[in-house]
Amino acid sequence: MSISNVFLLICLFSNFMVGALNDGLDLVRVEFWNPTEGVGDWVPIKGDGLSNVEISGPSKTKVWMLNEDGTISKKPVAYVGGCTPRIGACFKQLGSNNFCTSSNGSPSAVGYFARGEVFDQNDPPLGMSLPAKQLVKTGSKKTYEYLAEPTNSPFAAEEVRYFEEFKVKWQWSKDLNGPWQEAGTSENRLYVTHGKPTGTNVLPPPFFRTCLQIGCTLADKKKTKDEIFDLVFEKFSSKCVLKVDDDPNNCLSYWKDINNIILQGFGINHLLESEDGRCGDWAEFLEAILFIQGFAGKRTSVVAYNPVNATLGIFQNTLEAEFLTNLGQTFGSDLFPVPNHPSNPTNILIDNGSFFGNSLPGSGCRLILNALKVNGANGEELGVIHKFFVKSWDFSQGENQYYAILPAGIPLEIKNPDGNIIETVCGADESGEAGQGFADPLSFFGDHELYKFNDQIYDLSYGKGPFSTKEEWTDDSLAGYGTLLTYISPNLLSYRIRWLHQKASAINNNTIFFFE
Repeated sequence: MSISNVFLLICLFSNFMVGALNDGLDLVRVEFWNPTEGVGDWVPIKGDGLSNVEISGPSKTKVWMLNEDGTISKKPVAYVGGCTPRIGACFKQLGSNNFCTSSNGSPSAVGYFARGEVFDQNDPPLGMSLPAKQLVKTGSKKTYEYLAEPTNSPFAAEEVRYFEEFKVKWQWSKDLNGPWQEAGTSENRLYVTHGKPTGTNVLPPPFFRTCLQIGCTLADKKKTKDEIFDLVFEKFSSKCVLKVDDDPNNCLSYWKDINNIILQGFGINHLLESEDGRCGDWAEFLEAILFIQGFAGKRTSVVAYNPVNATLGIFQNTLEAEFLTNLGQTFGSDLFPVPNHPSNPTNILIDNGSFFGNSLPGSGCRLILNALKVNGANGEELGVIHKFFVKSWDFSQGENQYYAILPAGIPLEIKNPDGNIIETVCGADESGEAGQGFADPLSFFGDHELYKFNDQIYDLSYGKGPFSTKEEWTDDSLAGYGTLLTYISPNLLSYRIRWLHQKASAINNNTIFFFE
């Protein structure tokens, strides 16, 4: 055979191989759709915080995409246990530079078929597959759609699942009966919840991704509500709860930055945005995680004092009168001009975040009470808001005692109107109890929010529980209760003073008011 004939055969063979290669298909895009059971079993997802950016659409999500620069884009998706997902795909002809776009015409059948089989991240098949079906074409480009089909079997009912990589291996053929060739594999994160999101007092869908991540990763393959709750709370009890894909040391915190928390709003969205929050935010956080799984407990509030109805809560009317009398005797009666009771709003100073410009008459000092103005039965009243002191405080000097927190190196001299120094206990420890993500959160509160599940009490802010009764929580969590004052000396030095009325050990069954 001549050299020219050999060269001709090589060229013909090469052209044949290129033609055969270009005859194949390559996976470009995969979409997950709401299931055959309906949108109610489709769990929409949004980013954490205040942005409200939706990750999944109202009925479908582009979970895997080959970009024109060769990179891969992925998005998570979530379903309710027991439902049957629907999955669609798009392919391009090998050797082409075309990429799948939205349909722009009536679909027409083409001479290609595709099918898919589902695997988990470790590659064992899940027993779920997508049927072989003919592809369609909607435009002029050499791209072909596998219109969304339900898998041949549903997810297990009432079973939580988490797939870091939910894999669908796709194949193509020119005949419905094969032979089949590989077209590519899509991989994306997938969540399956225990039941349909349900409950009250939770932000509406779409749901925060971190709430899905926590519930599904911790309770993967669990089938009962008790198992799910126990595993989720175990994470809260570690005091290091993370946002999805965050640094393992970047724990969400509780009252870490007091100034920022005071300025920010309430709710789980603010907790996830600033990564720091209050007790109510943490209780709502747990509630949202459980809500997405299809069940929930109840948020429970605890109050130290209810100024509208003083018979409820820790402090009663008689105790408030006793405290005011004590103040007058200690700091001078001129703190409270006649009548010596806060029935007249002008007779008591309110801590509104700023110090008053004039000293009180006679004593040469100012005393600012933490108080609240309310509408009482007889018109305007002022009720002193008393505080929980969260462990651990050093109240070794006993009850009905003033404890001063001193600026470093500054002695405290509180003088009464006669010029005599008032005795106080100095250096009370206010390090408090370690909370979520922070060893030294704020340690005194006028109220607190807990969580009840199966009649057990949980304190999410501190990762503590369960407690069977409110008395168990009180004994474990409180050092005592009293109130907060700010003393401004004549030379304008500021001191924080705590008045301890009663240690936690003396609290009886009728002194704490819980309401749901």
